[in-house]
This record gives sequence, structure tokens and C-alpha cells, in this order.
Amino acid sequence: MSTERRERLPKTLYQEALAVRPLTTAATEALVLLQNDAWNAEEVAALVRLDPLTTAEVLCLSNTSTTEEPIAEVAECLSRLGQAASQSLLEAASNRQEELPNQDAYGLLPNTFWVHSLSVGVLAEGLAAKVGGVEDAFVAGLLHDIGRIPMSRQLDRQYPEFADQLLASPPQVTSIELETKLLGYHHAEVGAELLRSGRLPEAIAVACEFQHLPSQAPEPHRRLAAIVHTADLYAASVGLGAGTVGLRQRIDPEGLEALGLGPMDVEPMLAAHVEEVAALTRIWLTDD
Repeated sequence: MSTERRERLPKTLYQEALAVRPLTTAATEALVLLQNDAWNAEEVAALVRLDPLTTAEVLCLSNTSTTEEPIAEVAECLSRLGQAASQSLLEAASNRQEELPNQDAYGLLPNTFWVHSLSVGVLAEGLAAKVGGVEDAFVAGLLHDIGRIPMSRQLDRQYPEFADQLLASPPQVTSIELETKLLGYHHAEVGAELLRSGRLPEAIAVACEFQHLPSQAPEPHRRLAAIVHTADLYAASVGLGAGTVGLRQRIDPEGLEALGLGPMDVEPMLAAHVEEVAALTRIWLTDD
């Protein structure tokens, strides 16, 4: 992202992204585990990883609280923070009054956003295991759309007709193209800068920024961006929480080539993971 484009981003976007309640009760259950002095970081992390907002908070706080190498392992970040700080973070998050609002610009309800985020995380992790040589795919997938949260607020304020305008545009016009035309930047760039501000590993930020055009990602992180891109498109194609914009994305053939895949290879690799997502949503999805 160029310096000029970065300077256009309102800094309040970052503050708006995480200042809401967790999307599921998983954070509350993780807090119960943390109240035990014999707490296990892996067990707590298994719950935290179910919620993109809580995951982002844990990773950001842990990485900004140290000069050590940035990491994306939730369990290790919890261990770095320790019991007291982890408990304080989850308590503060669970006690927030504001809930994630509808993302009207993208045709997303809070539950829909959660389903899509978790789905892309699970699918990305599954795909990474099959192609090999890529780390942190689950977290990259889980957080890939975190920029939509503040971006939707801005679009709803400045361009409440965004969703209608997108749907009325020619089929080849994507959401990031319309966002860039209206604001000068798009949600993937906003998400990437948010993750960088929290000192997450650069690979995670790059995967977020180039999720729609992985072939343009810097070479060291191109395969992770391609995995997130592929998982995102597949989730949208099978109706896993894509919203309005999920139908206005284009496949990047060069991104698939970076993984040694063709369009016909994706379905056999990822179909088996859809039931895993369905099982998780049956457990954690609550009615609004």
C-alpha cells in the first residue's frame, strides 16, 4: 500500500474495529478457564480462535507488549500475556455494551460476518495442509475481513447507497474497485493496516491486503495470500456468510498457479471441510 493511500485512512477506523463485544460466547467460556490457576493456554486458545475479534485483540496486545518477534499463535500469545493480563482482556471484551452492528454496505449481519470469517479460517487451514509449506493460514483466514468492520461504518455514514450502487454496477465491478473509487482505498487495505498497527506478522497483513489479488502480493507471502483468496472464494460460492459482496469477486488464476492448482482442483480439496464449519456454527451460533 502506497504512503499516499495509507495517509488517506482515517485513524479512527482502527479504534472502531475492535471496540465491540465478542461475536460468540466462546470468549466468556475462555474466561472461565482462565479463572483456574491451572489454566492451559492451548485450551483457552481453542476457544479464543473461534472469534475473530477476540483473536485479533489477543494477538495485537501480545505483540505490541513486547519487542520479540511478532507471532500469530494464539496459545503462545496468551502465554506471553500471562493469566492476569489475558483474563483482564477477556473480561473487558465481554463487558462491552456495544455489539457489532449490521454491515449494510456489505449485506452482512453480525452472525453472517462471523460464519464467513470462521469458514475462511477453517478452509484456509485445510488448504494449507494439503499444499504444504505455509504457516498461520487459519489466523490469516479468520482475520482476512477484519477491515470490513470499520470500513462498513464509514460507507454507511458517507455512502449509504453503496450496496445498491454495487449491485447496479456491471458484473465485472468488484467491491474493492467501487470502494477505491469512492474513498481512495478498500477494506482489505484497511484490515492490513489494522493488523500492522497491532504488530502481527507481516505475512498475515499481506494476506489480508492482497486477498483479492494474491498474484500482486510480495513473493515471500504470495502463497498465503493465494490460500486466503481461494478459501474466501470457495466459502462465498457455497454460501458461507458471503453477504452481497461475496458474489462480486473475481478469481485470480495466477494466485491458484502459485499453489500449483487449477480451478477444478479446489472443490475436491475443500468440500470435506464444509461440514467442519457447519459443526462449529451449530455449536456456537446464537440467535439475535
